[in-house]
Amino acid sequence: LEIAKMVYAGQLNVDLLAALRAQQLRAVGLSGVDGDLITARRRPPVEVTDDTGKTRTVDYGEVGDVVDSDPSVLRTLLESGYVPVVASLAADQEGKPLNINADTVAETLARALGAEKLIFLTGSPGLLRDPKDPSSLVAFATPEDLKKLMAEGSIQGGMRPKVEACLRAVEGGVKRTHIIDGCAPDSLLIELFTGAGCGTMIVGSDEMDKYKDVELARNGIKNGNG
Repeated sequence: LEIAKMVYAGQLNVDLLAALRAQQLRAVGLSGVDGDLITARRRPPVEVTDDTGKTRTVDYGEVGDVVDSDPSVLRTLLESGYVPVVASLAADQEGKPLNINADTVAETLARALGAEKLIFLTGSPGLLRDPKDPSSLVAFATPEDLKKLMAEGSIQGGMRPKVEACLRAVEGGVKRTHIIDGCAPDSLLIELFTGAGCGTMIVGSDEMDKYKDVELARNGIKNGNG
């Protein structure tokens, strides 16, 4: 946890603020602890059984799960023209700092703010049906599609928490979520300002009728051509 505090709320946050300043953007660094932005509780230990039938206790240490959020400090900054840069740390009711999954923090704040979009920048082109095959990109999905892909075991590893965060965000009122390659040149512009995009877009069921090619995209997912 001490390393997480030094890196996330220290070095990494400052580096991001400096990069934004170089682009003439006024940014403010904070964490989920600031202004009671995020309240969490320590994740309890769990009992797991390995392949040999032996049971052991897994202690997650200083890892926390979000229980509440208050975006007031973010609204104040946004209304004043600042860009908030939030480190994925929070505290419990007693003020104990905890390390929180960054995808969960992003999704929690997007829902709390009533955001139109939530965009995850990753090292992958987007959601891939086969992680080893870039051509298996799922360009468009609904919550129902995501649940089906997870049930089939198509979403694994580090992509699963991002997909779960997208699912919670869309079901919590965020209209569109995106998973794109943050390392690809102009990927954000291509995803947002072209019809085809370059990554994966997830929309809620009530947003589907706003897209002309929804049925084509859905058929592509069902037939393995997404």
